[in-house]
Amino acid sequence: MKKTIFMRGLAVFLIISFIAYIFLYETKLHGMLNTTTVVFANKNFEPNEVIGEDDIYLGKYPNDLLHENVIVDPKEIVGQRATGFISVNDIFTEKKVDSPLLRANDGEKFFAIPNSWIETIPGSLRRLDMVDLWLVQTGNTQPESNQFSVEKPILEGKVVAFIKNSSNTEVKGINSEKDRLDAGSQASQLEINLTNEEFIKVKKSVEAGYKLIFSY
Repeated sequence: MKKTIFMRGLAVFLIISFIAYIFLYETKLHGMLNTTTVVFANKNFEPNEVIGEDDIYLGKYPNDLLHENVIVDPKEIVGQRATGFISVNDIFTEKKVDSPLLRANDGEKFFAIPNSWIETIPGSLRRLDMVDLWLVQTGNTQPESNQFSVEKPILEGKVVAFIKNSSNTEVKGINSEKDRLDAGSQASQLEINLTNEEFIKVKKSVEAGYKLIFSY
């Protein structure tokens, strides 16, 4: 008799425990186990707008929609700029944010510098470095104009927006992105943050017979 009562009590306990587990899983555990905390936009962002600490919030995002470019750390976003329009409650990915140094002024754009304009690029140069552009005479070529000086930079403190190799991928260090001792590849494409007026100035100097050297 006592054994029967015990077995019935155990059965009732197991049934209640199972129901409680199902309820808990559906209401809380399922979300905890199948979501990841990511960063969401707390407002709409216009292109090039700098993102502040109050402009974001943390929330749950389904793991089956998650990919490696989704940003989960707020520190990677605060102080960065939006590369395009970001709507409120949207998640942040690596392509949606970039350094505030890029296009810091409304008139700045990314200008590709043709290889034929360049004399040398430092092998240790990396993306987001700030460079000075110098003019140099090459070979026996005599520049057509003396309005440009080789004694000082033609432009100073310009940001390297992109530095890429012949495969159109970013030049990075072997041990880390900013490793300057050993690069994973050789730079062959350079894009600089310039205004229209600055680009025209550089273009005219090249047309006059000069080439460019970059220092940082």
